Amino acid sequence: SRRMAEEGAGHPKTRAFIHATHRFFHYGWMICLACFLLIFCTSFISLGFSVIMVGLRAHAGLTGTQASTILTIRSISSFVAMLVADRYFEALTFRNGTVLALVFEIIGLQLLCIADDNMVIYSVGGAFAGVCYAYGLMMPASVLMKRWFKKDLAFALAVASAGTGACSVLGSPILQALINGVGMQGMFNLLCVFIAVCAFFVFVIVRDRPAEVGLEPYGGVGWDDPEA
Repeated sequence: SRRMAEEGAGHPKTRAFIHATHRFFHYGWMICLACFLLIFCTSFISLGFSVIMVGLRAHAGLTGTQASTILTIRSISSFVAMLVADRYFEALTFRNGTVLALVFEIIGLQLLCIADDNMVIYSVGGAFAGVCYAYGLMMPASVLMKRWFKKDLAFALAVASAGTGACSVLGSPILQALINGVGMQGMFNLLCVFIAVCAFFVFVIVRDRPAEVGLEPYGGVGWDDPEA
């Protein structure tokens, strides 16, 4: 997986796009934007999950005990996944690992959508959501920001982590509006489409290290300011 990521980063068209972007602003800010979207999408599993559970109770007949069980399974799977996070990202790279985390989120949401009254499917969906929660929040974003920024690191981290704040403000109202407008199934499908688009953006944009594409970190030694 690491070799494939390096080969993808070295593709002539990929390098041309990255360096064309770098002419106007440091490419690290594109990584920052990708991390913002990653965290925004993943935050639906935490901040927006209560709205999803309430919707399932109202529209799918989920009981309070079942909803609590799903939340517990999500928490346990997230905890277990965090224990092996270093091996996960070492094997897949941060680029592939974060994209896969969003794929896990899509799978989890679709399982919750089709579960009907099957508690086993609900539980598996909750487990996938927990794995996404472990691998899609601040840990990969903070590592990527540290690799891509030597200057303004704190600001870059703040911008990336603002995805959580954005989701806390917008996530629940958006989910509730979708449930009221298109129903639970429509909400799940539209949310998954949005997450898939963001996952594609993350895959296209993110590179684990500046050196993979012949760049220096923002503010690093030998850095050439595109605005200078």
